[in-house]
Amino acid sequence: MKKAILVIAVVLLVALTLPTAIFAETQTDYTSTQTYQMLNEFVTAFPSRSTPQQERAVANYIANKFADFNYSVEVQSVPESAYGYATYNAIAFKDNPSVTDCIVIGAHYDCNQGTLGGGEGANDNASGVVALLQIAEQLKDVTLPFDLYIVAFGGEEQGLLGSDYFVRHFYNSTLHNSKLPLESIRVMFNMDSIANGDNLYVQVENKPTNLANLILQNATGNAKLLEKPHAVGVFNADMWGYGYYETVQNTDHTSFRLVGVPVVNFFSGNFKNWNFVESADANKNTMNTDLDKLANCNQAWIDKIDTVVSTVVSTVISTEFDEVSKNARSELLNIDFWYNRLWPKIATVVILIILTILAVLHHRKLQKQAIMGTAFANTTHIFETPSSDDIFTFKD
Repeated sequence: MKKAILVIAVVLLVALTLPTAIFAETQTDYTSTQTYQMLNEFVTAFPSRSTPQQERAVANYIANKFADFNYSVEVQSVPESAYGYATYNAIAFKDNPSVTDCIVIGAHYDCNQGTLGGGEGANDNASGVVALLQIAEQLKDVTLPFDLYIVAFGGEEQGLLGSDYFVRHFYNSTLHNSKLPLESIRVMFNMDSIANGDNLYVQVENKPTNLANLILQNATGNAKLLEKPHAVGVFNADMWGYGYYETVQNTDHTSFRLVGVPVVNFFSGNFKNWNFVESADANKNTMNTDLDKLANCNQAWIDKIDTVVSTVVSTVISTEFDEVSKNARSELLNIDFWYNRLWPKIATVVILIILTILAVLHHRKLQKQAIMGTAFANTTHIFETPSSDDIFTFKD
């Protein structure tokens, strides 16, 4: 009897504690996660990242993180003479001696402090930096069938300066032994403002591609990854040099796409009424404002960052990625043809030619009618009575 009572007591004790244990496992405090702690460390150390001096300090900090992961590291100086603004790129390099092609994974670290200088750029783009560092850590010991560049770009808010300089000077980087053409870059991954928006998106090309499909197939994490709607937010107006403009185009992947490198861009936001906004709730639109602070971080932020990290890593190490990345250039839109800036001018000229032809034809028709009208106005027959043959034709 005593044994039976003891067994019942144990069962009741387990039953009472089980729900609490399950609840504790499902309700993780996001502030205790590695992602939040890295975000907090970065924003606390560098709440302002909008001057050349501040950007140099940030680039050195990130470069030291890369070195801790045993990458070859370079801090690339972007001279003021190049763009009128000095900035710095922190570059990590992982070499595969048997190949000469590579992929690039990047995110910008600088931020727009907002009108009052109170913003910390926690979403734009400390979130991308944290994802970049975690990807670097997870790939440090992975053997890849290509070289790997992981780059923290400076000067993005000044006009994509760091990424443009990296592209223009890629061939003479001190990290690889020989001069490499841009054609050796298979794919460039970019992460910008991935945390605060309503949804998490990936943008590849303005059409379906095998690369986009592979990324969506490898998407893992608590946040749902969506592909940017192809037609939404696309305008036939050249702003950055594509020949057309997408509302999420003004970030560092653009510098690569302009020179024919396939790109993958991760970002958060909402497409409302065919336009991009950070959030359908106007009170949550913090990008480039004083409200872009770590204080707004929540579980959804952490889920989006972690999803981007796990998706990029799982995609890059997948067996299919090697072949898909090699063929990614064949899937690019011919922006020189379909989105050439001459098309609006050509269309205008064609319309003017058509209107001119129609005007000439109409003028000739009016002339013909005037001539015919004058011929019928024969005054010699006005007062003559016409014969019946002129009016009727009688048949038997």
